[in-house]
Amino acid sequence: MSVVIAVCVADYGVMVADSRLVVFSEGLKNIKSANENFDKILIMNKDVCIGISGDAYTVTSVADNLPKVENYHVDNYVDIILSKRKAMEQTLREDIPANFSIMGLDKDKRMVIKSLSSKDDFEIEQLYPTGNDVRAIKVSLPFGDEKTRKYYEELIDRVATSSNTTNELEHGLISVICEIEKNDETVNNRVKLQRIYRNRM
Repeated sequence: MSVVIAVCVADYGVMVADSRLVVFSEGLKNIKSANENFDKILIMNKDVCIGISGDAYTVTSVADNLPKVENYHVDNYVDIILSKRKAMEQTLREDIPANFSIMGLDKDKRMVIKSLSSKDDFEIEQLYPTGNDVRAIKVSLPFGDEKTRKYYEELIDRVATSSNTTNELEHGLISVICEIEKNDETVNNRVKLQRIYRNRM
């Protein structure tokens, strides 16, 4: 599993993720292999990035076949991922979901995060910020007990809502991933980051 965090306001979005790709042999206890420098944030074009996490084989199979098209927006990529649902269902493990967080501009040029997960039967969750003071936040965390997950979700929410600048937000989110890494062997501290702007200069 992975840590992928997406936060957006009306004018920009930030996505951060760790870089450890883990393949489990059986269940969630035996790690078969790990890639320490895997890009979990796919840069599709200047307006869209996609964070992937969960079932490594399934999400990478989809990610490897996503087209990079300059004028595509978030909704285009949601449609493409949903069109691969049947193929994903053939390879999905029952114990590990496939997760996709698509962040950037929608067809109306508004910042949005749309997420799809096999855990929720690929139902689209869409999160729109209502301004630069109200943030849309989407988090994908490693497996763990409910108390630990809730702690990190609340910590991320505090970081995202209290940050006053882009740099402050980015540093805060990176610090959270580094803290998670100390307590979870499926996460490393090689953090990747991507920004999307609504109005590029």
